Amino acid sequence: MRVVSATNRDLGAAIAGNHFRRDLYFGLANFVIRLPPLGERRGDIPQLADHLLDLYRRQLVRPHIDTLGEGAKTWLHRCDWRANNVRELSVVMKRAVLLCDSPVLTAQHLWSAMSLGAPDSSQRPPDIIDEHTRLKDAMQLTGGNLSAAVCNLGMKCSTLHDRLQRHGIRRVAQS
Repeated sequence: MRVVSATNRDLGAAIAGNHFRRDLYFGLANFVIRLPPLGERRGDIPQLADHLLDLYRRQLVRPHIDTLGEGAKTWLHRCDWRANNVRELSVVMKRAVLLCDSPVLTAQHLWSAMSLGAPDSSQRPPDIIDEHTRLKDAMQLTGGNLSAAVCNLGMKCSTLHDRLQRHGIRRVAQS
């Protein structure tokens, strides 16, 4: 039998303080891998997020979600991942996949997913940046096809055109 376990506690200190049994520790600690918190490994976040998106997209049968938007990746990179960091990222990604109704999972989906558990308005993506990112992601995903972008974003063509102009986003040439 193999036991794989994880903790966010210093077991050496717990043993010294008689809060964890020494014999149990040595029974479990045949091979110990020390992994720094996610906040100290921010370079791992995009790959973890992409992996979790793919996993939950399949598990939750949400095939309409094609990608994680650049704004979402940036927002995840800036988040303050604490003690349950990878588990917390996993929960946020799962909730966001459930909330996402478009082909691009955005920072707004992630913020909404995170706020379901413990709202922290300081980490909320600014709406104007989120809108810029959503528009840019939609145009990139559709190859500049305004009709497809209108469908994905759920807005009128004239509204999309006005917002693209306001944000200085040019229509990508179709190939």
